[in-house]
Amino acid sequence: MPFEEGWFGERGISATYVGHPLFEGERQAGGDCWGGQAGGFPTVALLPGSRSHEIERLWPAMVQISQRIVEAYPEARFRCAAVSEKVARELREQVRGGLAIDVQCGSVAAATRGAALTVAASGTATLEVAGAGCPMIILYHVPGWQWHLIGRWLIKTKHLSLVNILAGRELVPEFMPLGGRTEEAGRVAVELLGDAGRREQIRRDLEGLTAPLRRGQASARVTEMIDELLGRSR
Repeated sequence: MPFEEGWFGERGISATYVGHPLFEGERQAGGDCWGGQAGGFPTVALLPGSRSHEIERLWPAMVQISQRIVEAYPEARFRCAAVSEKVARELREQVRGGLAIDVQCGSVAAATRGAALTVAASGTATLEVAGAGCPMIILYHVPGWQWHLIGRWLIKTKHLSLVNILAGRELVPEFMPLGGRTEEAGRVAVELLGDAGRREQIRRDLEGLTAPLRRGQASARVTEMIDELLGRSR
């Protein structure tokens, strides 16, 4: 990350920031797994993560948040990007109450394209969402006893999500740990969907945040640096 170059330098360690491989070139969404979206319908992307334990803990909450959104915006559409067809089938089986969530095996880029809001599990994918300039809510689940017994004493950072740590402030709402705050997260999602001005400001802020991460071609720069070091050692 950009700030790490200075951090290491202050401690006498030579370091060079080369960019982030996640943003090398133009990341294409590929085929649109979800088809066209009718104009005027808010689209919400759901990213429950790739690890089985986080999906197990966060997907029920995402379904509840979606239900809360539908209560306020019956015309809302939902896209969920799953990491595999097997996971996609499992996620579809857990959707109840007539809620329509289109779960497909697809990329973050495809899921967030044109979305008004993303509800995402904390992780690297949130950087991709930020790169797409899509407003988001970030969730992370940890058992309450673990958080109160260990987590809140060991974790000293003001913010826990990667996006907010990089921003140095709460740029996007984070519910980490989520705990019993699913209803609160749903309320915040509804508020964001109803506030186009705030979403536009978040979009601009996310674009500004990720701009330094797009510096150059990270892989090519690392290769050049390795060649230089090898040349010096000969």
